[in-house]
Amino acid sequence: MTLWSRQHAWLSTRPKDFDKTRLQFLLMAKEEPEMPDVGSLEYLTEWLAELDFCQSNGAIVRGVPHTEVKAWAENTGVKFHGQEAAWLVAMSRAYAAEVSRSDNKNADAPFEV
Repeated sequence: MTLWSRQHAWLSTRPKDFDKTRLQFLLMAKEEPEMPDVGSLEYLTEWLAELDFCQSNGAIVRGVPHTEVKAWAENTGVKFHGQEAAWLVAMSRAYAAEVSRSDNKNADAPFEV
């Protein structure tokens, strides 16, 4: 799941000196982005999107903390099972770390088929 988060962050990042994200360039070229298969856990990627993937104050990007995940779940009525909350936090941290790494235009994609 963290590989999915890292790949999504890489695609969503606009490298320095570029005017578009990698995903925008791919779509302009009519290419489909490569993403890891998450199978039956796709709902976690949707929940992560609802959490806005990560937090940023303009200077620092960081993962969504447990307290925010808990508040989101309470506000939306989501009942976590097993390690779902921990997975969301780990996915968000991976996303934030990849955003920071991926602003380099030469950063390799975390996932390739």
